[in-house]
Amino acid sequence: MKVPRRLAVGGPSSALGYAVAVAGTAAATGPLLVFRGEASKTNVVLAYLLVAVVVSLLVGTSERRRARAERREQETRMLFELSSSLVAHGGLEDTLQSVVRTVRALFDLAGCAIVLPRGDGIHLAASDGEVPDDLGERFVGVRAAQTSVQVRGPAGRDLEPGTALTVPMRSGETVVGALVVVAGGPGSSGFGEPERRVLATFANQAALAVEQGQQEEQRNRARALQETDRLRTALLNSVSHDLRTPLASIKASASSLLDSDVEWSQAEREEFLVTINTEADRLTRLVHNLLDMSSIEAGALNPRLVETSMAELVGPVVRHARAASRQRVDVDVPETLPPVLVDPVRLDQVLTNLLDNARGYAAGRPVQVVARNAGANVELRVIDHGPGIPAPERERVFDQFYRLKGGGRRPEGTGMGLAICRGIVQAHGGSLRVETTPGGGATFVLTLPAVHERREAVAS
Repeated sequence: MKVPRRLAVGGPSSALGYAVAVAGTAAATGPLLVFRGEASKTNVVLAYLLVAVVVSLLVGTSERRRARAERREQETRMLFELSSSLVAHGGLEDTLQSVVRTVRALFDLAGCAIVLPRGDGIHLAASDGEVPDDLGERFVGVRAAQTSVQVRGPAGRDLEPGTALTVPMRSGETVVGALVVVAGGPGSSGFGEPERRVLATFANQAALAVEQGQQEEQRNRARALQETDRLRTALLNSVSHDLRTPLASIKASASSLLDSDVEWSQAEREEFLVTINTEADRLTRLVHNLLDMSSIEAGALNPRLVETSMAELVGPVVRHARAASRQRVDVDVPETLPPVLVDPVRLDQVLTNLLDNARGYAAGRPVQVVARNAGANVELRVIDHGPGIPAPERERVFDQFYRLKGGGRRPEGTGMGLAICRGIVQAHGGSLRVETTPGGGATFVLTLPAVHERREAVAS
């Protein structure tokens, strides 16, 4: 924030002086002309001297009033600008830096600093110009004094160049920091009682900013803790359920096979082994999901990119889905689409999850997989005609551990699938969203940048 310097004494006061001088001289000259025969030279000199003294007093008084008015106007403007910056709720660091710049410019200081406590020591929160070496001692001094001291520093109107004043920053009766100012050269502002009151006002405004910043930080910490607790609870509820079910099946099947008192047929033994194998795969997927989510949150998901056509990605996923059930899956993915740069294993994971979800909610109705060129991107849609997803939940379905309720189905899985899918797609520079299918249902839209557009961007 640029702050104008104090206005110099100039033209208007000079014009006023000339006007008063002319008027005073005319007023004195009139009577002297009337009584010029009787007036001595001494009386004439005294009369004009008196006029000069009166003019000087009037001009001096007027100039002092004008200077005080200008100073009050400037101080009011600075306080208004500072208050506006606080109301704007900018960052605390930027606000405090604005305070020190404003104070330094207003008083023509050599330097200004704001000191805040941090742990057992202090923190230089903002500074402009020269800063004293004993900031820690100064803060300890004003904090120990609390309400008994307003401004710590040499008394009197003027300070020697380089001399520092320490002003406590108060929030109520508590000192939350210190404003330290370093006097400038001989032409800089004095530091009498009015100036120190202004400094105290600036310091208290800065204390307000500090208090607001601390409250916002506390609110952010509280929100972060609430979100952490929510995720922890959801993780425990989801994982505990999804761990218990396969573990119980594996334990029951293994215990049955180990029971020597029962003669199991070959078919029964194979059924137990299939159950163990299936449930072990389920546990493996759960562990992989947890690892994937951890990598996504840590920003450590590094896909191995290969130039691939969308048809090559979709083909194996659709063939596996058709083999797993008799449900119809219609595909419209032109071979002429531009290739995309992806990790085929990761994209197979995404497409499999989206197609499994669509088949699960379609209730036997056909599912469609459609891909189109969308400018700089390739867009793939997985379309079902099931119950759909309500508008308030279209973004929430991508949250961790969130499982969609309703639609005639009991929520299944850990609620991590779609969150992992979006994380994988975003790691490829793409996006994943859900829309309403015309006529009812849900459409998941996967967008990936086309290869030729990526190359042009790199080349430019």
